[in-house]
Parts: sequence; structure tokens; C-alpha cells
Amino acid sequence: MPVEQYDLVLADPPYSAEDADRYGIQLVSRNKVVEVLSHRMRPGAHLAWLDQAQPMYAKARLKPEAAIGIARSTMHRYRTLLIWRRLAVEEVGMERK
Repeated sequence: MPVEQYDLVLADPPYSAEDADRYGIQLVSRNKVVEVLSHRMRPGAHLAWLDQAQPMYAKARLKPEAAIGIARSTMHRYRTLLIWRRLAVEEVGMERK
């Protein structure tokens, strides 16, 4: 997928091995996927990640902009929609000041 061409990337990976089995797909490495996406996304683009756990991310490439808690109903797992913005090279130094 040409991630570089989009301003918004949406990700809703399986939350557990049990979920992956239920949907018939493989469990992904959250950290690896976020790393690859952050390298390929263009500056200013956003990554919206729905999950039960926050993946590790490079602060030099991604800036957190929002975290929205989602509760479906009673006795269901909580999820969070995490939204990061891909930083431009010139923003990296400004973020650390």
C-alpha cells in the first residue's frame, strides 16, 4: 500500500492472539508496524491506531495529538483510539525544546 500518498492511515489490528484466530489473520507486531508506518508516512500525515495497548513509537517521527477512550458496553474490553502526527524533519528539534 502506498502509505506515502495518504494524509490519514487507520489501523485496527487484532488485540490478542485469540482475536487474531477468531478473525483468521495473524497477530501483528504493534511496534514494528508503527515503526514502518512512521518511516513511510509523509510529514503532516496522521496515524489513527485503535487498540488496547499503546505501541512504542519514535518521538522523533510521531507526535501524539489525541487519545480517545472507547467503551463499547458492559463486560467488553476498553480500547483507545490513539492519533499521532508525522513530524517534519525541521520540527524534531523544536519538539525537544
